[in-house]
Amino acid sequence: MDKRRRREILAKGRPGPYWPAEPMLGGWYTEEEIEAATKSIRDSMDPTTVGFGFICSEILDFEAAFAEYCGAAEAISINGAGTGLDMAIMCLDLEPGDEVIVPAINFRAAAQAVIGQRGQVVWCEVDPRTFNMDPADVEKRITPRTRAIFPVHMNGLSAPMDELLEIAERHPHPRHGPLKVIGDAARAGAGGYKGTKIGAKGWMTVFSFHTMKLMTTLGEGGAITTNDPEAALRLRGIRQLGGRTTDGAQTTK
Repeated sequence: MDKRRRREILAKGRPGPYWPAEPMLGGWYTEEEIEAATKSIRDSMDPTTVGFGFICSEILDFEAAFAEYCGAAEAISINGAGTGLDMAIMCLDLEPGDEVIVPAINFRAAAQAVIGQRGQVVWCEVDPRTFNMDPADVEKRITPRTRAIFPVHMNGLSAPMDELLEIAERHPHPRHGPLKVIGDAARAGAGGYKGTKIGAKGWMTVFSFHTMKLMTTLGEGGAITTNDPEAALRLRGIRQLGGRTTDGAQTTK
């Protein structure tokens, strides 16, 4: 290419993107979803006796179905994955100086959840083939202050959960026992792992139903799966402004 032609191209500036980096609507809606949403609005139009409630039957049914789909004992619906990451780290009861290992290639919400609970973020490397947490590097970064391993299931591809869970067992905290493995599956709803679904393994797994995700609630939304009944009870309490309530007591429809 001659210099004149190159100058002409450069003078035009860089071309803009053909589309945004991520789709603004991750899923799509059929008439069935639209009808279900409008039916719920119509069915809730008695403001004194019905309304949408706090934990209504639709939410309970969804939680049971989502837990079964993921292969987990419990699913707790939440208002967004950012909130869910905060809630999961709250359940660790971190003390100043406690460490949580977080992959360096990540959305900032995971690290902020640790910092928000007075924890120390310890960055680890990712596998350059998958962008998922590298188990070998995780093991190098464990200290007596490590409380949890916080992998991201990157863009639909599961983190290497079996290896991370084995590491967590091999390096227990001196007071709290085996390290907790908490999965950030905001971008990995419905992903699979060795014959299971993402959300079946680990202490907790946090999902996003934000409008840009594959499974969406047209705005914000999310869920946390767990096989720990005590953790599930605590998560439901945090969700209800710290109250320890049962789902049945909150059902209004």
